[in-house]
Amino acid sequence: MRRDARSSASASNAVSTRATGSWVLPLDVARRAPPPATQEGTPTEERPAEERPKDTPTAVVIRQLRGVLAHSPADAARPVVPLDSGYDPVGIARAQHEPAGLAVDAVVRVASHRVFFPDPGPYSGKGRPRIHGTVFRCKAATTHGPPVRQATLEDPDYGTVTVKAWPGLHVRHAPAAPFTVVQVQMGRLPRRERPPTPLWLAWLSGALPAMGRAEAEAP
Repeated sequence: MRRDARSSASASNAVSTRATGSWVLPLDVARRAPPPATQEGTPTEERPAEERPKDTPTAVVIRQLRGVLAHSPADAARPVVPLDSGYDPVGIARAQHEPAGLAVDAVVRVASHRVFFPDPGPYSGKGRPRIHGTVFRCKAATTHGPPVRQATLEDPDYGTVTVKAWPGLHVRHAPAAPFTVVQVQMGRLPRRERPPTPLWLAWLSGALPAMGRAEAEAP
């Protein structure tokens, strides 16, 4: 699912039935009012409430998804929804836990400058209870700590691909909406000489799917 910033449009896509390829057919396109001017580069969930646009791309896509789910067969498989970095993983996480619910698994691309926090751990019994644990900066590998899950595999096009996952992280202003942060590091990109930078994702659901033998062989 992607957002068109030029036209403020959001497209809700069907999953392709083809065994290969990434083409999908749009089920719905919705337009929204332009967001108010605010500090450039500040993530939506980290802005003061009065600066947050009322009809965000995330709010639009949640309505679209609920509309699609309302017409899905009762025995349909739980959808997995890919979203680009224009969507807010915190908004998706909160929608999943609202009374109306949002019965989808979502994977959202996040910018490499994002900062997250784990839970602070048990209360020491002294002073004010902490809200956050040690900071996790995507750009600073020394802040990551060991991943909870890791898998490595060889791909003919992308070389050595390593996937690492850290569950239970949250943004500063939403400690009650945690999700799993995933890093995908590829060895190379087709037709490009420069080494690729890591791809960062937020996984919003239960536990990550099993990674099979690649995970079992990971260090």
